[in-house]
Amino acid sequence: MLTVGTPSDTTYAKITINSPPAVAPATAPTFTTNYDDAGSPHWVIQFADGDSLVGYPSNADLGDANWSVVPASSGACSDLTHTPQHDTYVNVVAFVQNAGCGGNLTGAAIVADGNQAAETSDTITDIVYDGETLVSGPDTMTVTNPGAETGTVGMTISALDIAASSNKGDRIASYAATGLPAGLSVDTSTGAITGTPPRLVPTTSRFPGPTTAVRLAPRPSPGRSRPRRARPTSPRSCPARAPSRARAPASAR
Repeated sequence: MLTVGTPSDTTYAKITINSPPAVAPATAPTFTTNYDDAGSPHWVIQFADGDSLVGYPSNADLGDANWSVVPASSGACSDLTHTPQHDTYVNVVAFVQNAGCGGNLTGAAIVADGNQAAETSDTITDIVYDGETLVSGPDTMTVTNPGAETGTVGMTISALDIAASSNKGDRIASYAATGLPAGLSVDTSTGAITGTPPRLVPTTSRFPGPTTAVRLAPRPSPGRSRPRRARPTSPRSCPARAPSRARAPASAR
């Protein structure tokens, strides 16, 4: 939940995507909110060359053309104007990159800012970034014990494939192992243990087991880290605000 602080014109709340990949997502990031008013909450996608993108949720009633370009605060890209004001995500990304005002992605967040009244709360759900649904809370890695394994000195062992998973469904980005017998190693990309024991070792080891203590540590992808909620901060560090947009009168329900 995001709650705008007091006074609302100088505070904001946001959910930050930790360590997003430097390349902008191929598909539009999305989220669902129970409340939308005056363009808030919204996505803010920041690029190294200065420009940023603002994306609105589905209940902003903009359809697929729910993204806009916010020019850099200074420099050559400060006068960049995209027409129409609201366009598809693919089009606005292509626009800033082709204009030389994009570059690497440096930040991604869902922001509720002073366009809403103070103390307004937004319940944010169904956050999708780069094609993956993000879930708050700890990311727990689980490794399946492959059981007892045997090998012969001087002979290459059959590859031992290790199965690991994330409770949030994240891709396993890398593996590490400690305590392997001499001559064996783990593939940091796949988790497979291979090699040839060069000297006498116990003929049977367990993973992990009392004879050879082995520890495998899968790591989740850095670009799929859990979102987190930031506390309201001062206006000096406030992210780009969404450009104002006209809203249709509310219809009777």
